[in-house]
Amino acid sequence: MKPQFDKISTWSQDNEVNGFYVYTNETLDKASNFHARNFNPLSGKDEDIATGIAAAALALSFSKKHNMGTYIIEQGHFLQRLCTIYVDVSNNSIRVGGNVVVSI
Repeated sequence: MKPQFDKISTWSQDNEVNGFYVYTNETLDKASNFHARNFNPLSGKDEDIATGIAAAALALSFSKKHNMGTYIIEQGHFLQRLCTIYVDVSNNSIRVGGNVVVSI
């Protein structure tokens, strides 16, 4: 995937959103459920290394058609900062946690 950030920025402004979150079930680690990227150029960064709230929305959406439980989402690989986000979906809560690489 080769994102065109100028077009993402224009589309995001036109649709009054910050950007978009893309995902696939083709993962680097076979233990992961999804590989995701978050393009968010209006925030000042073209791409986020880890995006917990988007990962939570993805897991919740997927769990409605499948099963509740823990979903593993990998993100940041194309920024050389592979992160693992764990999202646990139960009847009454969504918990998000994981492993990230600090990049200050």
